[in-house]
Amino acid sequence: MCTVVYLATPGLLSKNRDKEVVTAEEVVNTGDYLAVRSVGDSYFSLGINKHGVAFVSTAVNSPEWTRLVEEGEAEKAIEVFAEERKGQTSPTKMISSAFADIKSLDECVELLKGSDNLLMGYNVVLADQDRAMVVETFKDQRHPFDLKPRDVVTNHFRTLQHGAKTFDEYPSSFERFDYISQYLNDMGSVEDLAGVVHPEPGSERAKQIWRKGTFSTVSSSVIDLKVKQIRYTNAVGTDYTVHSL
Repeated sequence: MCTVVYLATPGLLSKNRDKEVVTAEEVVNTGDYLAVRSVGDSYFSLGINKHGVAFVSTAVNSPEWTRLVEEGEAEKAIEVFAEERKGQTSPTKMISSAFADIKSLDECVELLKGSDNLLMGYNVVLADQDRAMVVETFKDQRHPFDLKPRDVVTNHFRTLQHGAKTFDEYPSSFERFDYISQYLNDMGSVEDLAGVVHPEPGSERAKQIWRKGTFSTVSSSVIDLKVKQIRYTNAVGTDYTVHSL
C-alpha cells in the first residue's frame, strides 16, 4: 500500500511504500536505469531509466482483503489474496522487465494495453520531464488518464469499479489522499516535498503519513525527473541518500 505525489514544476515524483509484511529493499543502478525493489525480487517498486521515463505504482485491493489484514486474519487474507488474483499478472512486473528500453510514457501505455494478460488491480503512475499520467489496471481493463500538475495517488481507483470506493471501505487510503492534498500547493522544492512525505519523527505529519502497525511504511523515495536521481530512505528518522543515474 503506497502514497504517490507528483509535482510538475519542480519535476518530482515520490512514493512512500507501505507493506503488510516486513520488507528489506535495495536501490539498483545498472546504468540503464535506477530503481528500488525488495531484496530478492526481480521487479521494481519504482524507477527512472536513461530515457527519462519514470514509474511508480500503488496496489488496489479488495476491501475484504484489506479488512482481513487489518483485523489480523493473516491466513484468511492470504487465501483471499490468492483467489482474487488467480490468473492475473502484475503490471509492475511487465514494465520492470522492459524498463531499460522504454523510451516514452506512450510505450508504457501500449505495453499494458497491448497485453492479453489479465492484470492485477494497480495504479501505474508514469512520468517524464513533460507530463505524468496514471493507468488504472484491473483484469482486462486499462484506463489511462493524465495527472494534474500537482496530484496524489493512493490505494483506490478514481474510475475503475474495483477496490475501495468509499471512505469506510479503506479509511487510510482516503485519509492519506486528503493529507497530501492539503499541502500540494505549498510544495515547490524537494525539501518541501520531503517535509510532507518524510516528516520529523513523532510530529503530527509523521502520524498521518508514516504508518505503523498492520501496514507499515518501509521506505520513502523521491525521483528527480530533471536530473535522473532517486532520494531514498527506509526510516522516518533517517535522512535520504541520493542515487544518480
